[in-house]
Amino acid sequence: MTTLHHRAASLALVAIALAVAGCGAGGSSSAPGAPAATPTQVPLNSVHTVSPAQTDPTITTAFESHIAIAPGRATSPVLVVYLPGTGGSPAGASAFLNVSANAGAHAIGLMYPDVLAILEDCGDDPACYFPIRLQKFDGVSRSPIDAVGPNDAILNRLTKLLLFLDAHFPSEGWSAFLSGNAPRWSSIVLCGGSQGAGEAAAIGKVVTLARVVQLSGTVDAVNLPSGRLAPATWVGMPGATPTSAYYGFDHTADQFHAKIVLDWTALGQDAFGPRTLVDTSSPPYGGSHELITSLPVANPHASTVGDGATPLDANGVPLFAPVWRYMLGL
Repeated sequence: MTTLHHRAASLALVAIALAVAGCGAGGSSSAPGAPAATPTQVPLNSVHTVSPAQTDPTITTAFESHIAIAPGRATSPVLVVYLPGTGGSPAGASAFLNVSANAGAHAIGLMYPDVLAILEDCGDDPACYFPIRLQKFDGVSRSPIDAVGPNDAILNRLTKLLLFLDAHFPSEGWSAFLSGNAPRWSSIVLCGGSQGAGEAAAIGKVVTLARVVQLSGTVDAVNLPSGRLAPATWVGMPGATPTSAYYGFDHTADQFHAKIVLDWTALGQDAFGPRTLVDTSSPPYGGSHELITSLPVANPHASTVGDGATPLDANGVPLFAPVWRYMLGL
């Protein structure tokens, strides 16, 4: 399979960018007889879909395509990397990736082995979660429950994708996110939805990231015999990424909401202000790192990022685009 460079998709991204910016509103203010102003041409984003096996033939599973977007006008030094939730694929968060690129950041939706639901795998064993999450990251054997090997792990997949993009599209700036043959973690905003949110948060414990953005996550919490909820063992542990870099967004009707906000507290996000309802506030949301919504939606758990579930305005622009940009630092 060859990499596809989608001009049509790029045009769609431009349309979203124009809608968000409100371009064209108010008409022209040119004086009568003055030459017509030349419209500013918005550079097109470059969109690539890449099979994981195309970047590394030793990858053996989770073959849904990665998505990589180089912004037409790169104004941010960070790379946004999104990890989908259980059974998901990068294509299911195209709106989120588009908003990231339109804000000037390089963006990647990374496919990884996400079929098994870690919440079902571990249940109420608080020590079960972290070994599985770390094995999904680097492939080092720690748990027999979800035996991801090094070639199929997130670390190898992201490394090989960045090397592939740099080799095939050297003018797009992907080399800025490599340090030799490894990702430059300090320039990466690692994001995820549901299972992917917990994965991003766990990876932040072992590498220093620019930011961690949790959408409908983290959900690693257990029911104690007393009936009380408690975070999984790893959540409150100190880590490489500072607490100040962790952000979260969830719907109050999410079936996992109680576990998610408990994990946010354990991660230390309470220190940056109270939980803030985005429906009645605007960026920077008082500097809060814990954002919530109560908008009426059909699927609360998926609504924070999932295509088809996240609400749109009359022009088809995601209502949560300002929330995403704030958490991403764009």
